[in-house]
Amino acid sequence: MRRLLTCFVLLTACGEATLEPVDVRDAVDVRDTVDAPEALDTRDTSPTDIATDVAIDVADASANESTDVAEDSAEVFVEPIALVDSTSWVRVPDDEDPFFAQRPAGLVCDEAGILQEAGTLEIKTELCNWPTLEQPLLADVAADDTLEVIFFFGPLLGEAGQALVELRMGGEALWQKTFAIPSTGGFVIQNVTPPRAFAAGEQVLFHLHNHGANTWNLASVSILGSE
Repeated sequence: MRRLLTCFVLLTACGEATLEPVDVRDAVDVRDTVDAPEALDTRDTSPTDIATDVAIDVADASANESTDVAEDSAEVFVEPIALVDSTSWVRVPDDEDPFFAQRPAGLVCDEAGILQEAGTLEIKTELCNWPTLEQPLLADVAADDTLEVIFFFGPLLGEAGQALVELRMGGEALWQKTFAIPSTGGFVIQNVTPPRAFAAGEQVLFHLHNHGANTWNLASVSILGSE
């Protein structure tokens, strides 16, 4: 739930006020490991109601202290470990870019189209529609870790075609997804198993290309916590 709420906040913060949240399963073809969105609690709650609920919770906790301790021990939440920083992305030089050979002639990337927005990497493709960015991995990754990618985008406008998003670590493909153009906007919460262990400092590479004036946001790449 915490992760889905983050996506809704980011969609609003990034200026997509008219964008309706899209069920991941309908918007994109995500893997079976993607968690289904939980229903949001939309009930109106006044400060008085909140205070009453807290008082009841405290009373219940006192009456059932031993049970609560056992349940808390079994449901400890571990915060995800961030593997990238939205402020640390830099463009890969053309002679080192593994996607350069596929880039159509004449494309120019204005770096004004690559920015940070509400803690995310945002790319505006009317200014730069073939960026390849890199930064060093922030933490060690074990081969048995579960990684989580959170990614969202506005309505995809333009002539019929496809957009591509790809993440690599240490030169190896970690996650790749294509998106149909035109289509509605949406978001992806994707769980990924790394192909091997990676050490902090190895290259993380992010590539995106599409045609049309669209907005894309990479919210986070992290080692998934447990709960």
